Amino acid sequence: MAIFQNSWSDRQRWCDQAGGGEVRSLPRQSVNNPAVAGVLDTISRKYVLNVATLRPDEIRGTRKELERTFKDYGMTRVAKIPAIEVAIPFSGDPASFQFSPSRYSLPSHDCEVRNDHLVITLSDDDQVQSRVDQFVQQVAQNLETLRAEVSAWVPRFRAELERAAAARKAQFEDQDKRDKNLRFKVT
Repeated sequence: MAIFQNSWSDRQRWCDQAGGGEVRSLPRQSVNNPAVAGVLDTISRKYVLNVATLRPDEIRGTRKELERTFKDYGMTRVAKIPAIEVAIPFSGDPASFQFSPSRYSLPSHDCEVRNDHLVITLSDDDQVQSRVDQFVQQVAQNLETLRAEVSAWVPRFRAELERAAAARKAQFEDQDKRDKNLRFKVT
């Protein structure tokens, strides 16, 4: 499975629209409540990505054999190849590996995200450590760039939620002004 395949900027736009939509649909009592900031915090937390951090000191490997099929003079043969499955633990949101920052490098190996580990399978040879180190360095750098971009976006996102809440409150105030001229009650 490939990681960093979706654009973080596309995800940002989606979060801006979805979070703003939630605020624009808040009921009157939520918007007029002095504790509206808590409601906005709750909405914000739903969309803010807790970017993962690799824990390279806890890497573990498991030896295994992979079966590879190849053609040999027109005949299909199966060979067993020694390999090491390397599990690289991380903390944070596994969704972090879906999103590419504005600048990133493609990791040198395909991997799989399993719960709180990235798993890569490598040939069991003298180059395993250098390939693992290279992979960890590439992924960690991508995550660091993504973390910086998320951190820069969060205050803008929060400010947008506050603007949407203020607009929603103004909408209710306009309704209240119009309702004062009515001879019937509006609920």
